[in-house]
Amino acid sequence: MCGVMTSADIRNTPFKGKYKRSEEILLLVLLASITVSCQQVIRAQVGDSVLLPCDYRTDPLPETTTVFWRDNNNSVVLNIIKKKPDNNLQDEKYKGRVFSFQNVYNEGNFSILMKDVRLTDSSLYECLILEVNHLQILQLTVSERRAGAADTSPHGAAGGAVVTSTSLLVSLLLLSLTSVH
Repeated sequence: MCGVMTSADIRNTPFKGKYKRSEEILLLVLLASITVSCQQVIRAQVGDSVLLPCDYRTDPLPETTTVFWRDNNNSVVLNIIKKKPDNNLQDEKYKGRVFSFQNVYNEGNFSILMKDVRLTDSSLYECLILEVNHLQILQLTVSERRAGAADTSPHGAAGGAVVTSTSLLVSLLLLSLTSVH
């Protein structure tokens, strides 16, 4: 889904089933100003760690920036309130497995790292940056790890990234180096 939201799109998001037809139309009008980025498909295998990207680099964001990460059941994956991660309402299935990178919030990067993915994590995920009405939609598809087979599949090739401990350390090192300059 890119660009324009329709009432069918609303029914296929965490808004599904929550509104009457007249409310859907009103919500559609309100959502008309939301920027929707193209849906990315991210593939992973059970036990992997994946990076779910959410970037907004068009305009500077205020310190009051609020970001909501939700899955297709409208479960709270992570809330970021006033540029601080808030796990108070986080769904139990994500506790201790979903992390964000607070040091890059000021750059408009609200990506999350989901560790130890499970088959039940296969879902649509939405990242809504409230202050700028930016909605990013991702599809995470998790498959069983094949026993005894060499892992040669490019899990992140369709727009996401599989994160190994080495690649995470290198990424964090590069982020810290770019933050210094």
